[in-house]
Amino acid sequence: MYRREFIASLLSSIIFSSCSGKYLRALASSDLTYDGLVPLKGPDIQSRLGKKLLYSKDKKKYGKGRNARKFSNLREIFPIGEIDLNHLNPDNLVMTDENYYTRTEKPNLLNTSQLTHIQIKENFENPTFLPIQTIADNATSQGVTMMECAGNDKYSGFRLMSAANWSGVSFKEFITSKIFGITKLGASFTHVLISGFDKSTESGFNWKGVQSTAGASWVFTINDLIKQKSFFATKMNGKNLSIDRGYPCRLIVPGWYGCASIKWVNKIVFFNANAYTPTTAQMREFSDRTHQIGTPQIISEYKNPVIDYTAIPIKVEKWKKLNGSPIYRIIGLQWGGQNTRPDLRINISHKNKDLEVNKIVDSVERNNLLSWQHWWYWWEPSKTGRHQITLSLKNSKHLSRRLDDKYYRQAVYISDI
Repeated sequence: MYRREFIASLLSSIIFSSCSGKYLRALASSDLTYDGLVPLKGPDIQSRLGKKLLYSKDKKKYGKGRNARKFSNLREIFPIGEIDLNHLNPDNLVMTDENYYTRTEKPNLLNTSQLTHIQIKENFENPTFLPIQTIADNATSQGVTMMECAGNDKYSGFRLMSAANWSGVSFKEFITSKIFGITKLGASFTHVLISGFDKSTESGFNWKGVQSTAGASWVFTINDLIKQKSFFATKMNGKNLSIDRGYPCRLIVPGWYGCASIKWVNKIVFFNANAYTPTTAQMREFSDRTHQIGTPQIISEYKNPVIDYTAIPIKVEKWKKLNGSPIYRIIGLQWGGQNTRPDLRINISHKNKDLEVNKIVDSVERNNLLSWQHWWYWWEPSKTGRHQITLSLKNSKHLSRRLDDKYYRQAVYISDI
């Protein structure tokens, strides 16, 4: 009897020490009380000052014209004080129009009552005009897709990304359905130039004193647009697009940075590119933020602005055990890439000393690779003070450049242990 109890006790201690995540989940299910949020901070003094002095408020628009910015409150997509997060999925993790990020507001010279047709050209000639209403009338659900600005950085608190449920017409249907009258063009050419209205007298400057480049257009291969499940959107979350979202029609390219998702679409040109076809001004402007080598002047040297798999902490919850001692839960998002079950690990350091290394986080299967999915980690810190939080992939063959560079590093100050 004593031997059996000893073995059971030994196994229990081994399980609790080596599988703390499972232990904490069991504990949380009945013995924890929610005790509020602990704010995440920028990873360094520059980012903390930048956010505090320049971009402090969520949902508030800063700047004008092409340099307008509005930041999402990413915490709002998660329930407050809820123990079980297993039921959440991309359909739950969407944002209202008010909370959706803005990078470039409506051009002040845009009159939406006059933006009723899209000009379509064949080899830059023979223009025809497609009523945007035809797209709106044939719109169907395109599901939930997330979008991230290529310039989403620590100075903005990584708040230039959002997700929503879109309706529109897929690019594949657009070029194959007789409804839109361009089946010949879709079959005859390899590339397409998609442009949006971008005439504005309110160009403005960002906080670095840099002016965003005029011109909103991107060159795609037709195969890439089909592969990415791209679509022309006319509704978001069941309502017509708002003006800053690109009303009346915008392009969405899932899995690519938002700079390729042209708003206020007004021109589409089908053509065959050659080795010297130039990149557009917009493509060149975003070269440094889309992992290009230098600033490619021709499209054959321009890499697709693909979002690699990555992840970020979004909020830190504080909970209380029955004995009054605190325990914390870090909740975050993961997106990009094609890995449905990534082996995501968390790393936590304090004063440059690693405290938690390659710890497995809890998550559910990514069942929609076009959007984001959540993860979480229960944590009992051993020290007070500022802690740095980074994430990594273990034994992954998937590309994760920003994750590998610790681009989305966050910090949290713990005062109660």
